[in-house]
Amino acid sequence: MAIHGLLDASYYEKALRLVAERTGQSFPVCVFTDDTVWVRAHLPLPAETRFISEQTKTPLQDLMLMSRCTHHITANSSFSWWGAWLNPRQDKVVVTPARWFQPASGLDTRDLRPAGWLQA
Repeated sequence: MAIHGLLDASYYEKALRLVAERTGQSFPVCVFTDDTVWVRAHLPLPAETRFISEQTKTPLQDLMLMSRCTHHITANSSFSWWGAWLNPRQDKVVVTPARWFQPASGLDTRDLRPAGWLQA
């Protein structure tokens, strides 16, 4: 928490808008999380939302399924970053947090995002 911090609902709302604007379409949202209770209580998600991690048995299954998504909205985590990176689609839209680490961490993130990935 001291290094990454928490992303609030406004990040996910903005990221969902960015993906919709870039793709010109609505889409189902697949949520990969280890805390579905928190997500359901705090994030305003569209009606067509699927909580994938409730149906899988291992993090490896989550990562494999994540890499097969059409587009990605990552958390400030290496796990979701790898899910987006492993997706081979050339037309994928990937949105990442503008601030990955807390400012006090002093960590340099200039090379964190591949070309074409968006920040929200």
